[in-house]
Amino acid sequence: MEQIGNFVVGSSLLANSIMDLRKRRILLPLTVVCGIFGLALRIWEDGVGVSLFLPLIPGLFFLLFAFLSREKVGYGDGILLLAIGGYFHGEELLTLCMTAVFAAGIAGLVLCVFFHKGKDYEIPFVPFLFFGYLAARYFT
Repeated sequence: MEQIGNFVVGSSLLANSIMDLRKRRILLPLTVVCGIFGLALRIWEDGVGVSLFLPLIPGLFFLLFAFLSREKVGYGDGILLLAIGGYFHGEELLTLCMTAVFAAGIAGLVLCVFFHKGKDYEIPFVPFLFFGYLAARYFT
């Protein structure tokens, strides 16, 4: 089952990365299906309990930050994190999020310093989530 989950999450993140790079949007139907499958997989493996809801915290945090920052971080990033949260346990999800935020920060710094982009320049975040996913799944 874990291999199926890896395929679903990896495919969803890859497709959403391409969409985010091209159109600054996510594929909401694909993301919802991915989230439902992840939730079902988590219930199948662990049952219903607190561990079912803890991986949703980063996604909820991103949604709150999107609201408070007037979408400096997009709602799609939070929705995507909610959807994939069910596939991960705490350490993996933390690795994914921290790697994505760190890599996006480095990219933003490079864009500001070397390409003279301003603070309002939009950087698609989903490709960094995909990078964080690869780091969390295959390098930890």
